[in-house]
Parts: sequence; C-alpha cells; structure tokens
Amino acid sequence: MQLRPDFDDYFLPLIEQYEEEHPDVAIRWEDYPATNYETKLMMSFFAHSAPDVINLSSESVTSYIKNGTIQSIDDYIDSESRAAYVPRILSSAGVYKDRLWCLPWYAVPEVMFVNKQILEEAGMSMEDVPRYYDDLPEFCRQIRERTGKFGYYPIYTEGSRVQVLLWERGVPITSPDGKQAAFNTPEAEEVFTFWSDLYFEGLVPRNSITATHRTPIEQYKLGNLALLTAGPQLSRQFKNDAPEVYDATEVVELPRWSNSEKSLLALMTLAVSKESHHSKEAVDFAVFLTNEANQIEFAKRTITMPSVTKALQDPLFQNSDDSLRGRMFAVAARETAKGEVLRPIRNNAMLNEVLNDVMESTLLGRVTPKEALEEAERRINDVLGR
Repeated sequence: MQLRPDFDDYFLPLIEQYEEEHPDVAIRWEDYPATNYETKLMMSFFAHSAPDVINLSSESVTSYIKNGTIQSIDDYIDSESRAAYVPRILSSAGVYKDRLWCLPWYAVPEVMFVNKQILEEAGMSMEDVPRYYDDLPEFCRQIRERTGKFGYYPIYTEGSRVQVLLWERGVPITSPDGKQAAFNTPEAEEVFTFWSDLYFEGLVPRNSITATHRTPIEQYKLGNLALLTAGPQLSRQFKNDAPEVYDATEVVELPRWSNSEKSLLALMTLAVSKESHHSKEAVDFAVFLTNEANQIEFAKRTITMPSVTKALQDPLFQNSDDSLRGRMFAVAARETAKGEVLRPIRNNAMLNEVLNDVMESTLLGRVTPKEALEEAERRINDVLGR
C-alpha cells in the first residue's frame, strides 16, 4: 500500500534475494495508492486476479476474514516462525476464532512530542510533563495561564476516537457476543467526565470538538502546542517544515490512566488470498519480509516499529546514539512492546456515529456524561438487537 517508488531500493533487492534463494518462485510486486486501496483490492477479488500476499491494515483484516477473501495461514507456518512475533501484537491483530489469519508487519505506535521551549516559557521542565491523565488538567492550566498557548489538543469526535478513549480505560464497547452495548459503566462515565471537564474549563481549544488529527499536528509545527500525541514518523515532517520546533522537541511515552498500561498500535499486516494457488510459498515470503533483519532495515528508513520481538531488542531501539531520533526509536519501541490493535467490531461505523454524537452533545452541555452514555446505550442496543 503506497510504498512505490520511495522504497524501490528496499523491496526490489529483497525480492531479488528471495528469488535467488527460491529459484522456483517468481514475484511480481503491485503497489496501489492508499486512496481507494480496498476498493481496488476488492475488484481484484471479483476479477479472480487478487495478489497471493496482500498488505492489509489491521483494522480491515476482520472484514476480509468474514467476506471469505483471505485464508487462515495456520497450516503453512511453523511454530518457530510464529513465535518470533510480539505475542500481544500477533494475537490482537492476526488471531480470529483461534486461527491465525495474517502476520503483523510494521507498527506505528503513538509517542508524546514535547515542545521544551513552551515549557521554558511557562517556567516548567520535562519533569512537569504528565505521566498520567490525572496530571494533565493542571499541566494544561499552567501552560495556558503562563504562555497563552495550549498544553494539549485532544481529538474528540473523529473516526473511532471515542472508542479509543474508552478502550484506554479498559471499557468494552459491546458484550463478548456483540449483541449488546457494554460501555455504560462507572469507568466510562469517568472518561466522559474527564475529557468534557477539560473542554469546559477552556484548557483545550474550543474547535477540538470537531477537529481532525491534522489540526494539532499543524498547531505543534507552528509552536502553539506544548504536547502532541502522534506517530514517530512525523518527526521527519517537523524537521523539514519547522526546524526550530524540531530542535526544541523532546519525546516521551504517552500519558495514560494510572491503572492501565494500554498502548494503541496502528499496524500493517500481510495476509494470503483465499484464491491463492501458492499458499505455502505466499506465507513463506510473508515470513521473509517480516523477519528480524528485514524489519529492522525498514524501520531505519521509515521510523516505524517492527513486530518481531528480537528486532525490538536491537540497539537501534535502545537509544544507542542519544539523539532525538534515537530517543524516539527507544520510546516507540517501548510503546510497541506493550501495544495492542483495536479491532473493529460489528456495526463499527454505526457505533462510532453514535458515540461521537453523544460525546459532542456532552461537550456542548446538552447532556451529562451519564445521560450521554444512557442515550448511546439505548441507540446502540436498538441496532444490535435487530
């Protein structure tokens, strides 16, 4: 998915190496833009011309399993190869109904970018950066009062963001069978109350209620934001677009709830088409692409994280050179090691619509957090019960 031509010099030698080691195998690499990627992929299934090895985002794997377009790879992968991957990542991304359906590839955790210049303006230091959400309001209050800037810029209603906010607190969205809402809990009310209070007190921008993930990134580049949660690969953009901000940047692990160490991963995977006539070879090539050496080399080029345990133990991910880039790799590696994939659930689009709607109503003061959760529970159960 959208890796050509920037990574031709990485993939083409790998393909050549694999073909030399497997003279009975020939590989053709097809690359599509991310826009409408899945539409084009589905068209290839309809035309019976789908690739053998398919690059899928972890969010989309379940839908391909359910529509019967990819196959379980349990029978084609040995236990040693399977054991190489970070267990938490493999199970959350690749296992469905006790079968393995894909291999995890490169991961994109979020890290916390910190503008040290803004901290200095506020008379603060890196020791004041909140480790837990409990400390975030006071941090934002001091930044706002002392600099006129914002400490943090949450995204409230984009995509699955409310699901993520609840997931971080350990709140399940539906019952295990997917037939009832399960999020109307004291913990969920705590989540809604916390984030709405931050908004009501003016400690975050007013337009964060409808902002997309791009907005805080732009504000950070402009030097208007003390903390930014984003993927480490964005550091290259900061270095190019805002070198002064980049020079003032430090990176740390994300704040989280004091009773939770959950860390969310965006992840790319490799699956095998149900129609493949070369399933064994396809899995073998996917294992090759995702092995320790190849994932480390890809990470160097992209500032993404490998999904193989030994790769994460490489010096590259242990802050070996004490540069910002080195520290970024080390922080991202720690987030990856404890990361999980948020797998979409049945009626995911509808769930997001309802949760985003009630979150917006809460932020606008139309309903209390308790009323918002009760309303969402009624609406979601109405759909799930049909």
